Amino acid sequence: MVSHEEESSQEPVPFSAASPAEMKDQLGVDETPSPEGSHPEFRVDTLEFAHGEVLRYRPERIRIDPSTGEPAIPLVFVQGINGDQKLPWSLATFAEEDQREVIGLRYTGKLPGAAKLTEMEGVSAPISDMDATQADDIVEVMARLGIDQADAVGESRGAIRLVAAWARHPELFRHVVLAQPAGQDGRRYLGTHVDAARQAVNNAYRRMRGSDETDPASQELEKPRGGRLLRDPLGWRREQVSVARAQMNDDLSHIPMGPDQSATILADVNDKAFRVDNLRNNIRDPGRVALIETNWGRHGFGFNRRAVRETSQLLQQREAERAVGQ
Repeated sequence: MVSHEEESSQEPVPFSAASPAEMKDQLGVDETPSPEGSHPEFRVDTLEFAHGEVLRYRPERIRIDPSTGEPAIPLVFVQGINGDQKLPWSLATFAEEDQREVIGLRYTGKLPGAAKLTEMEGVSAPISDMDATQADDIVEVMARLGIDQADAVGESRGAIRLVAAWARHPELFRHVVLAQPAGQDGRRYLGTHVDAARQAVNNAYRRMRGSDETDPASQELEKPRGGRLLRDPLGWRREQVSVARAQMNDDLSHIPMGPDQSATILADVNDKAFRVDNLRNNIRDPGRVALIETNWGRHGFGFNRRAVRETSQLLQQREAERAVGQ
């Protein structure tokens, strides 16, 4: 197993925020919607779960699934790293483009779970305690909402949680799309992701202080290794470590899929994190898992309507193929 990242010997810099909301404000987290809007009229309701809130968006009319002749089943969207601030836009835009109810889990405080590896029943390789906890959250919320089966989209780190939930409960998901997925390319990124996490948190603190790049203290904060490190009050660095340790490759080949189920990986030609060739070469069973190249221009769905539209079209194509095959 990969060893835990080396911690700086210097004393962490404490935050003075009294609440998660104040912490986000201090860190300069931007929660303003895209100019395209986040369609608040699609918002159905919000209910709480153990670690945050469940957001549900539904268009005025739900389209008919040609494979069943019934209203389309819900879509579960699982966001990637730092995706919570973009989640309302992503859910609303999927609801608009795919014309069905879309559900997502937003973590409102400190991210639950630790970065240490743990065994999870039904999952072939150890995953982080954080990913295991959040995979269970998905299953728990679906049960509370009375959803027996859904389609699902997981982006980046969200793919780890989605695959883990699917591996444990194969009957819960029908068509699964993994967009630029972590844990599916056969590589480990521990040093890179830990450095990136330290850099991001330190830069956020520098912006909060209003320091510029000529400030010696600011320059020291920018050092990925050896600089003064902040505490990890919201779990952002643990989230990066979870991605770095994920190896979910075998699970897609082991999930018992029925004739009505499918798995598709979307690999973007512009994505430097999870490259097309690495994802393609690491598919264990090409007959069960399809790979489609995209050209979205950046990583993830956030504020990228083209990415949402093309993914919605893919899901509707899967329904049409199923209808023809009946």
